Amino acid sequence: MNNQKYCSYECLKQDWRKVASKHILAGVVEEGESIPFGVKVPPVSLDWEVIFNDKTFLPSQKDVGHILKVECAAVAPDGRISVVAESSETSAVIGVSKFNSRLMTRKTILAPAVMKKQSIPQYIASEGGGAVIRVMSYNLLAEVYATRQLYPYCPIWAISWGYRRQIILRELDHHSADVLCLQEMQQDHYDDYMAPQLKARGYEGLFKAKTRESMGRKGKIDGCAIFYKTSKFRLLESNGIELNALAYNAAEAGNFQSSEFSPRENQIHTEKVLKRLSRDNVAQVAIFETIPTANEEPQRICVVCTHIFWDPEYSDVKFWQTQALLHELNPIIGGGDIPLVLCGDFNSTPESTVVHYLARDAVDVNHDDFNVDPLNILSSCSMVNHGFGLASGYSLVTGSEPKYTNYTAHYSGVLDYIWVTQNNINAISVLDIPEEKTLRGEDDTFMPNSCFPSDHVSLCLDLHILRKQNIRSRPATPNPPMSPPMSPSAYPMNGRNYGDHMYHGGRTSYSSPNPGMVNQYHMQQHMEDYANSPSMSPSAPSSHHHQQYGQEQQNPPYYYYQ
Repeated sequence: MNNQKYCSYECLKQDWRKVASKHILAGVVEEGESIPFGVKVPPVSLDWEVIFNDKTFLPSQKDVGHILKVECAAVAPDGRISVVAESSETSAVIGVSKFNSRLMTRKTILAPAVMKKQSIPQYIASEGGGAVIRVMSYNLLAEVYATRQLYPYCPIWAISWGYRRQIILRELDHHSADVLCLQEMQQDHYDDYMAPQLKARGYEGLFKAKTRESMGRKGKIDGCAIFYKTSKFRLLESNGIELNALAYNAAEAGNFQSSEFSPRENQIHTEKVLKRLSRDNVAQVAIFETIPTANEEPQRICVVCTHIFWDPEYSDVKFWQTQALLHELNPIIGGGDIPLVLCGDFNSTPESTVVHYLARDAVDVNHDDFNVDPLNILSSCSMVNHGFGLASGYSLVTGSEPKYTNYTAHYSGVLDYIWVTQNNINAISVLDIPEEKTLRGEDDTFMPNSCFPSDHVSLCLDLHILRKQNIRSRPATPNPPMSPPMSPSAYPMNGRNYGDHMYHGGRTSYSSPNPGMVNQYHMQQHMEDYANSPSMSPSAPSSHHHQQYGQEQQNPPYYYYQ
């Protein structure tokens, strides 16, 4: 080592730390590969300088390139300090590049209708004018979930919130969306960092925390946040929706009961259903009015940010949460009169019942997801036909969903979407999703990594709000060959408490916003066939068909549950 000879092992051991530090740092400076974005680390002096004398220390820009050493010594009750101190050294402090080309260099893809007009202004003019806004949806990966157990391939320094928040903020700055819909926004990070930082950039924010008290001390619970540019919008109304509360309201209305059960059996069954459905997921809703430019008039738009339950083994819960949320949104947006943008991490693939329901306004009862319904929750769904005429913004622009919106070692695929109402919103353009080679960052690994601060990729959609006189009729909901019967008659709950929860107010009974699609005659005619259906019968086993996702039957039956 350095062509030096040592008289003993102890002599070598004493000199090893100093010499090894020199070699390692020299290698970093020479190669420049193990430091992200080409940040060079200058040689570090072996002379230590005291820079702080307290229990906590936050490195700053002036510490970049230096090694930090923490030294601790025991202090006796009488104030005497031990002469023996323990110390630990860090690797070189790494700075964050002002421009991350892998993260921020994303192409804009124009919709075919826009390309025909050769430019966005010409396209807007041909559509009769109207506001153009940019919406971003982004699951940030909350600090409480960013653990070494889940992401062992990500360096500790790169998975820390102190590092990731800087990259996230610079990404938000770079794309400059008018509305930001952020999932897994941790409450303390919202209060202490994101809200102040974005306020300084002209945004105001709304936040709805999950109802997850078991997560620990206050502030560490994540939720959904919406930030909006005050120069472009006036906030007219906001509302936080707790999906737990919707489940308890449904229970109070008797939606999970059956006339075949005794009152006691119904109570036990309902408690089991509530335990399965209560996953603490929430949605943040905001209704805005645009601040018009010259020769324009204000336009309203409703933006929703949500995060649906994650577990792939709970497809029944995901479907129930999604249909309950849309049912709750119906009166908020005036039955569809207000343009709707629904953003979020739906934890559902493009082949799932959740996405089919959102995109098609109907669900194939032979879908594999319906085999996962151990408590017969889906037969109590208040509706399936939401009647909103939704479409995925990325699918409208590119013709399909991206290959990835989530890219980790344990799963890679599409989970995130931006949905819009097609009759009053045009999707103009999207930011492309980087290729896999780009997503793997400079360390050639899954996300999160030193270049991409979350396990999700942000989605960004430019949309055009149609003026009232140009609003189109909604797409027709497919008329099913038959409809299943209504839910069994329910015993009145009369304010029964389930567990320690009771929710009052709001609607305690559900009705379809598109009642014309529910045909009472077909319901009665086919009640017996439906009750004996192996896919929906309460006594049906929860075995899975071997039909692969994406392989649909010819002319599949679509049903609407009432």
